[in-house]
Amino acid sequence: MFEKASEYYHAYGNLLPLATYKTEEGLSLGIWINTQRGICRGKAIGHLSEEQVKKLESIGMQWSTLHERQWDEGYEQAKAYFEEHGDLDVTKKEKSLSLWINRQRSKYRSGELSCDEISRLSAIGMKWNLTNDIWETCFSEAEQYFKQNNSLDIPATYVTESGLKLGQWISGNKSAYRKNSLSDERVKKLELIGIVWNEVDVKWNMAIAHLKKYYK
Repeated sequence: MFEKASEYYHAYGNLLPLATYKTEEGLSLGIWINTQRGICRGKAIGHLSEEQVKKLESIGMQWSTLHERQWDEGYEQAKAYFEEHGDLDVTKKEKSLSLWINRQRSKYRSGELSCDEISRLSAIGMKWNLTNDIWETCFSEAEQYFKQNNSLDIPATYVTESGLKLGQWISGNKSAYRKNSLSDERVKKLELIGIVWNEVDVKWNMAIAHLKKYYK
């Protein structure tokens, strides 16, 4: 079968036929090549001698799988973007790379990424939880507002100088609090910068206090 593999290499310049590829004689060359790859990687039964390995490599054998090669190609693009921009906040203009990065996040959540892939992506600034990153960015803006105004009594329409719809964000967190869907950690962080969960009760208590002071 090596002879057929050699013929394929000299005809196409690589040794990457589809797994379903068969020679004109009907030989399953694609399956044979994948089997040799699996044997060399310890994922298939068999043994390749050092001489056999060298012979296969001489006709372009790549021991990595198609998935691994495609992943490496995507990673190299992501790495190049990171080296140029300092992050992986890829714009929609970079459609192909953006889709690839989103797929990695999805695979991370479902446990499909290897430790090596996770480590390599983390090293070039991958943000695994965008929702949490966005929340922390908004919290920083809210914290700054509180320091300047000593209050988080913000109109729902309020927008920061950076364009962040902080009023809507505050309202959204209050809504999540009422639905008991806001984590204890976030509740505590917001309370530390003066959030008022129920403004109606606060205004009512202030009115009662005012009346008590008036009638004294």
